[in-house]
Amino acid sequence: MSNASFLAIANGRRLVIELREIRNGWRGRVSARRDSRVWQVVDLLMRHPVVNAGLLAGELGVADRNVYRYIEPLERAGVLTEFTDRRRHRAWRSPEILTALDGFAARAGRRGAAG
Repeated sequence: MSNASFLAIANGRRLVIELREIRNGWRGRVSARRDSRVWQVVDLLMRHPVVNAGLLAGELGVADRNVYRYIEPLERAGVLTEFTDRRRHRAWRSPEILTALDGFAARAGRRGAAG
């Protein structure tokens, strides 16, 4: 049991490192002022890699129609990808974060199956 705990800790640490690397990589790709709310969206993506205008508006304290100005630079930089292909009720995902989370889950599943 203790070995499984240590493996889980190592897996969690690896995820944290991957998420930090992703976040640091975005700094060089995203064009936004330091004080822009775009960076608040980036921070939110670390907790919610799938977002919509309502979630962003609630987290940022702005109207739904105003969140698009923060989404657009992230789309241009490849940080966010729209996956709904609609005009209304649109949603976006962060492929890099979701890939890191999938890797974390896969590593956790392999250990569980082997042990």
